[in-house]
Formats: sequence, C-alpha cells, structure tokens
Amino acid sequence: MKTLLLSHSDGGGGAGRATDRLFNSLCENAGIDVRMHVDFKHSPDPRVFINSGFGAEQLRSLRIHTDGIPAFVTKHENPHLFSPGRASALSARKIDSLNADILNIHWTNYGYLSIENIGKIQTPFVWTLHDMWAVTGGMHYEPDHLSTNTENYTGIEKWVAKRKLKHWTRPFHVVTPSNWLSDVVKASEIGRNWSVTCIPNPLDLDLFKPIENSQRTAGVKNIIVSLGGNLSDSRKGFDLLKEAMPLVQEPTQLLVLGHDCAPADWPRDMPPTRWLGYLNDQELVQAYSQGDLAIVPSRQDNLPQTATEATACGLPVVAFNIGGLPDIVESGVNGYLATPGDPTDLARGIDVILRNNELRSTMSGNARQKAESLWSPKVVAKQYEKVFTSSCTTVGR
Repeated sequence: MKTLLLSHSDGGGGAGRATDRLFNSLCENAGIDVRMHVDFKHSPDPRVFINSGFGAEQLRSLRIHTDGIPAFVTKHENPHLFSPGRASALSARKIDSLNADILNIHWTNYGYLSIENIGKIQTPFVWTLHDMWAVTGGMHYEPDHLSTNTENYTGIEKWVAKRKLKHWTRPFHVVTPSNWLSDVVKASEIGRNWSVTCIPNPLDLDLFKPIENSQRTAGVKNIIVSLGGNLSDSRKGFDLLKEAMPLVQEPTQLLVLGHDCAPADWPRDMPPTRWLGYLNDQELVQAYSQGDLAIVPSRQDNLPQTATEATACGLPVVAFNIGGLPDIVESGVNGYLATPGDPTDLARGIDVILRNNELRSTMSGNARQKAESLWSPKVVAKQYEKVFTSSCTTVGR
C-alpha cells in the first residue's frame, strides 16, 4: 500500500514534530510504502519531498502572507490562531497524480492546503487532526468547543465555515490523538457525519526513556514546564503557572522548555528558573532526566507532547483536568489532575508529589508503563495501518 503523508512541515512546531514521529513509526513498523510531502522540510530523509524549482521559496512565502490577509483586513481578534484556508501549495489534481493508494493529511494551514482543494481530492484519505481547525470557522482552538456550529459564527468565521460545508460534501475519516478532540468533532456541525478514530501520537520509546542524571541541586526539586511558543496565548496557561508556583511549599527550580530567556512580566516571587530554549529530541531527553515532575498548565489542549514525552521519561505530570490531558494522566496513578483553572489546586498537586518520594517513584514507574502500552511506535503504526486499509477498501476513487 503506497501511503503519502501531506503536512505543512516535518518538524518545527508541535504538529510538525508529531507528523514526523508518525512518519518514522510507519516507515519502521508498518508493511506499507511511505512518503511525505511538506512545505517546510527539516529532515534529510529523501522520502520527504518538497515543492522545488525556480521561485518555489518565493511562492511559499507569498502563500503564507496571502493566507494571513483576511484576518488582517477584518481585524480578527485572534489572527495568530485563525487560518482562512485559501492558499494551497498543491492542487487536488497534483495530489491525485502522486501515485498514492491512501493519503494521510496532517496540519494544512499557513497556505499548505486550501479548503477547496481538500474537497476536490479523489484519492482516498485519512485526516489526522492536530487541533480544532477542521471543524471551526477558521480558529485552531475555540474557547467553547460546543460553539462549533455555523449559526454561531459571524463575519469572516462564517465565511470559512460555509466554505467547508459547501466543498466538503462527503464524510471524511479523521484520526484524533485525544478522546477530547474526537468529542469535539462529533459535536460540530461540520464534522458530525465524519468517521472518527482516536489514535495517540507515537513516541520513540528507545529515545524517550528514564535515564540517570547526576546534575541535581541537593534539596531542590526540578520541575519541567513547557509554555508553548507564544506566552500571550491564554490557552497555554502562563498566567495560571505564575499564580500557582508561589503557592508551592517545596523548594523547587523550574526548567522551562521552548524559551531561552524570561519574559518582561516574569514575577520576582517565582522559583529559580533555567530557560533551556528550543531543544531537539536528544536534548529534550537530557532535560527530562533532570526533572522530578512536569507541569502542563494549559486551559485547553489536544494531546500535548510535553506531557507524553515527560511520561515516557518516567516523570509524573501535574496538569488541569482538561482536553486530552486525562488520556495521559491518571490522577493519583502517574500524576495529578487539578480542577480546571484553579492554580491553588495545581500547586497542591505539585506539593503532594514532591513531598512523597515513595509516591513519586511509584508514579514514575506507572508513567513509563502507560507510555509503553499506548505510544509505542509499533502499537500506533498498527492502528494506523488498520485505518488506512479500511479507508482504501471502503472509499472509491
């Protein structure tokens, strides 16, 4: 079975990393021929290809800027979280000519695939969703996911939603990494007739695993935290972290992933903090090996890879009971799920785990066991292979 993955990129952001990890899992563990087309290539793998030729880079830049124009013109209140889906790196005709038995579409924004071209594709495809965009009026995340019905939209978001309903006339088969996102799709007007399969993102468990690290400060516990790329994105809970940490009683040090310096509004009463910057996978494992637990303070999230990576490395995870976090964290078993939006309860969970070495050790073992049972590349690849096979046999060209 010839399988072609379509993705904005094979690295960089969270969706790109997840897509690259799935690509490698399929190459190594499934009995299928896999390639990937991207707009931005990070890996040297020759099976990953990109539009090339004279002017390709300039056209790529033009598509990205063009796709941002509608939000700019209409002065959308969240332009960085909104995509109109107008520009397209590939036409449907070009995609259908690439000789694939099955397509696996991933993150399509920043001008990678337009709404119209997705609707015209004739090759059978499975769409892996990395956020809510496919079932909203252009937002990657809606504050209230129950609002994903066109009658609730106005202006530019109504325009995007109507285009989806017009051009996406056949039911799609989508994969969601979390049960939360599955429920979002099923509750939406756009996706309510789609077939939905929940398959988590894979992790290389030979790389992401507990390792010994002697770089510790005596008497101080290290907390791994990731705040996303944009600290002003309230969805990632930067403000909740700032409220929670001064309430923690145990001596701690924060190790922050993804940022190399403190923001201007970093409070003085925060614990000592090391800013680790953007790390590759090998560097991430070294960072996790220094931690005693990980915090994910998101208000809304799909299946955050910081949480799955930390769990695979044997770290208990403290997070709010929202989105896809319950798929990762079993409160009291491999971490703590706090009351949504309650920084006091988040601090309580941190103290409970840090104060009890025996509990933390038990949670560490449980965390690794969960990773092995759910996120192993072999386990995930088999689930995808089953979905691909089913889609090939039930959807005609």
